[in-house]
Amino acid sequence: MSKKKRSRDPNPGSASALTDPTSAPHPADFKPIPFPAIPVQGNAIEVWDKFFATHTPQPIEFHAPFKAIFELKDHAGAVAFLEAAIRHGQGRTWMYEVLPLEMQLAERSTDDIERAMLSRSDFRTVDQSSMMLSAAYLVRFQQLPRALHLYRQASSLNPARPEPYALGLRLAKKLNDADAVQWAALGILSHVWTTDHQPLHRQAENALLDLEQQLNRAGKTAEAKAVAEKMAAAKTHDLEIILRWQGEADLDLIIEEPNGTLCSLQHPQSPAGGVLLHDGMGPRQKETYEQIIYPQALTGTYRIKIQHVWGRVVAKRALLTVTQYKGTDAETTKTQVIALTDEETVVRVQLKQGRRTQPVTVSAVPHMAHPPVPVRNRSRIVQSSAQSRQARDDFLRTRRLTQPGAPRRAGVGYQPVISVIPEGSSLSASAVISADRRYVRMRLTPTFSQVTDVFTFSFLNSGGGN
Repeated sequence: MSKKKRSRDPNPGSASALTDPTSAPHPADFKPIPFPAIPVQGNAIEVWDKFFATHTPQPIEFHAPFKAIFELKDHAGAVAFLEAAIRHGQGRTWMYEVLPLEMQLAERSTDDIERAMLSRSDFRTVDQSSMMLSAAYLVRFQQLPRALHLYRQASSLNPARPEPYALGLRLAKKLNDADAVQWAALGILSHVWTTDHQPLHRQAENALLDLEQQLNRAGKTAEAKAVAEKMAAAKTHDLEIILRWQGEADLDLIIEEPNGTLCSLQHPQSPAGGVLLHDGMGPRQKETYEQIIYPQALTGTYRIKIQHVWGRVVAKRALLTVTQYKGTDAETTKTQVIALTDEETVVRVQLKQGRRTQPVTVSAVPHMAHPPVPVRNRSRIVQSSAQSRQARDDFLRTRRLTQPGAPRRAGVGYQPVISVIPEGSSLSASAVISADRRYVRMRLTPTFSQVTDVFTFSFLNSGGGN
């Protein structure tokens, strides 16, 4: 009878072995390796080195012996177990996360703990998320200089993300590192991420002003002046577009960028560097404006589309203000009155000296592929505020009738009618054959349809019967 061989991971330290469930052996083939007795006499390093040099356990087999060591609260033995497994190429992701904690409990030196944390970064995939997590671990162990270094490396992988700058600024101020303060604060000021970026900008400005004062008090006036100039340069913007109007209405601002992408309500952060800072609606005048800003924009032609979504705009006019190179000596501002029609209005703007050379990598997490329809867009089915208030009153009155003890009226039943709405591309064709059957004349009719919006609403007080 032939014996089944025990399957082994050819590369136990690989990432696939950590995540691929198929790497685990079949239950019928699984034969656990007998681990040695847990050493408690101080020779743990020798025991585990000898064991891992001759055995290659499966990932699941590590749990039981380590749990036994953990229950004994033998932190030195746990460190020996983890280090021996890593030395012999059998490291797992969880080992690199547990090892610094066990080292701290075993009162190992800060250099050893720091080295274990950096090994964790080397073991994992080199991306911004893993580096940020490693930096957070280093902060927990008070390894602030190393953590700050990782934050700077993470920002170099994706300069468009605010987290490395914001967390790095906090550490730089604690360490009193002037160079790091400049890096973090200037990185924050040179980017605009969301509508709540103002608190971050204020913190960055205060940090740079404090640094400037320190340099002036130390007699380093040239360096202080350089900091002020860098701060002013970081606050400049290549392009700013503001649309203002008056009245109980809603206008949408859509920017078609030189590389073909859009910046709008559905795409508040665009690959060309645009950010939708404000999306407004009437009737309050301080809310009736739309603002899109490009801190660093691509060179080319920008097509500004203005859509009248709903409501009545005073005089059917809107004011479009376009500012180029804001904060520089070449700043220009143009204001144009836009006459609103049923069709969208398009205004072209040429930006000749944009500072952005590459598109921005826009994260998919904050922006869903199909964002929910804002409440304001549902007002398209409402023709006036009077009708809106009437619908609200009818809804509240209907809700009161459903309360226990409320007088009931006869209900009305409805027969639903289901209609099929085609979506996509379709083609209909008809043919006419000549009398001599020599020619065929074809008539092709392509149809392209798309369902853009689906609104849900309730029928209120539809039946007035007794």
